[in-house]
Amino acid sequence: MHRVLAAAVLAASTLPALAHSWYPRECCNDIDCVKVERLERRPDGSMLMESGPITVIVPKGFDARPSQDRDAHVCVYRDVRGRYHPRSVFLPAEA
Repeated sequence: MHRVLAAAVLAASTLPALAHSWYPRECCNDIDCVKVERLERRPDGSMLMESGPITVIVPKGFDARPSQDRDAHVCVYRDVRGRYHPRSVFLPAEA
């Protein structure tokens, strides 16, 4: 019984890593990437991306990589003022 419980705990602890399995390690180290819930293309060519409490503006010309699914994703970092900035952006082919 203890082995079954231990196996279940181990399997559950690996789920977040599986969710990020296709993100390149150099972009986010498997922790800073999120699926974009709302993407707005702005008149100046930039993109506004939102996911939960994260809002980030991706400047025009920012190098986007192809997404491995049909969703947009963004890897972010926070500056000392708490603002989010893009580290990597992944867009589906149709975006």
